[in-house]
Amino acid sequence: MIGLTLLILLLLLNGLPTLGGYYLRQTELAERIQLPDNVNLQGYVLSLPLNIYLKQTRQLNDIASAQFGFYDIKSINGYSPVGSKRLEKILPVNQSAHGIFTSKPALENILQNAKGFNVCQAVLMRISTIIVNKDDYAAFSHQFKQCGYSEVQSADSRSDLYVSLPFTLTKGWENNSPFVYPDIAGVRIVKHENNTDWVQIPEHKDNITLIFPRLWWYGYSAKIDDHLLSVTADSSGSLVQVSVPPDFNGVLRLSYFPITWRYLWFLPILAIIGLITLLFFNVKIKE
Repeated sequence: MIGLTLLILLLLLNGLPTLGGYYLRQTELAERIQLPDNVNLQGYVLSLPLNIYLKQTRQLNDIASAQFGFYDIKSINGYSPVGSKRLEKILPVNQSAHGIFTSKPALENILQNAKGFNVCQAVLMRISTIIVNKDDYAAFSHQFKQCGYSEVQSADSRSDLYVSLPFTLTKGWENNSPFVYPDIAGVRIVKHENNTDWVQIPEHKDNITLIFPRLWWYGYSAKIDDHLLSVTADSSGSLVQVSVPPDFNGVLRLSYFPITWRYLWFLPILAIIGLITLLFFNVKIKE
C-alpha cells in the first residue's frame, strides 16, 4: 500500500512541469496599465495574438485569457469558455485551457453577416475592439471595413493592431444592450446584472427580435409582466435570442437559472437528513 502511494506521488511530481507549463500562466502582471484613449472598450475585447508565453504584461495587447478580469476589462477571452461547443464553432480555440483562439478561422466566422440579419456576428456579440496582428488585419481588411471596424492604433510592441468600432455605434454596450431587429426607437437597457437583464420595450406593431450578448445555455427565461416570451439560441447557436410579439410592451426581464437545479434542489436536504441520521445512530452505538 505504501509502495503504491509512493508510486502515485512520483507520477504526480514527474507530471508537474508539463501540467504547469500547459495549464498555468506564470506572467508578471503590472498593477496598472495605460489604456489607449481611442480604443473602444464599451463592448467586449477580443484578443487574438498568441500571448500565452509572455512573461510580462505592460499594455493592453499583452493581456491574455482571464487576465482581462484583473484589469476590469470585458473580454471574450478567458479560461475554458464553459466548454461550449457552440461557441467553439465560432471561435475555435488553440489551447482551450487558456481560451487562446485560432485567429484566421475566428475572423472568418465573426466578420460575416449573421444569418437573417444584415449585421456581422461580431456586432451581435458586442465586440467593440479586436486586437489582431498586422498580417491578419491585412488579410481581412475588407471584411473589417464591411463590419464597421477600422484600425485606430498600433501597439507599442510586436506587430499588433487595435481595431475598433466607432464610439457612436456602441452606445449602451457597456451595459450589455441587446441587438434589436427591426431597429425601433425606445428600446433601452434599464439594468444589467450577472444573471439578469431588464429592457424597456415600447409599444410596437411588429414582432421584435432581441439578441443578447450572453452565452446561450438552457435555463434562460424572459417575460413581460407575467407573459412568458420565446427564448432560444440565435442562428449561430451561441447567443440568447428573445422574440417579443406585437403589442407586448413594458419592462422585459431576461434571467438565468440553471435548469438542473430545478430537479436537484432536494439533494442537499437529503444529504442533511442523512448526516443527522448517521450522527444519531453513532450516538446510539456509543451508548
